[in-house]
Amino acid sequence: MRALILKKLLMIGFLSVAFMGINRTAQARNMTRWVDISCDQGRCESVKIVSPVYFLHRSSEGDLWTVEADCERGRTRATYSDGTKARWLLVPPGSVGEAMLEQVCR
Repeated sequence: MRALILKKLLMIGFLSVAFMGINRTAQARNMTRWVDISCDQGRCESVKIVSPVYFLHRSSEGDLWTVEADCERGRTRATYSDGTKARWLLVPPGSVGEAMLEQVCR
């Protein structure tokens, strides 16, 4: 139960926390490799673009889930490993989610 709550909180945090600076290599800018988006006490959340509308999110514990982007409506939703899908969430301006949406939707 705690892990599920943590995953959901991390997803919300992913969408609302200001985007952290990333490595300036082309692969990091394009997010074709894992890029740390937020770190706390040496534990990092990472993302990687895997298609024109999907990216993977990896928690510091190693959990993976897919995030789908709706470019036209400016929103995202997570699909977890058990197949459940979160509700669509609007991406707040200036958030990590907005930065990811820009990367995926360009």
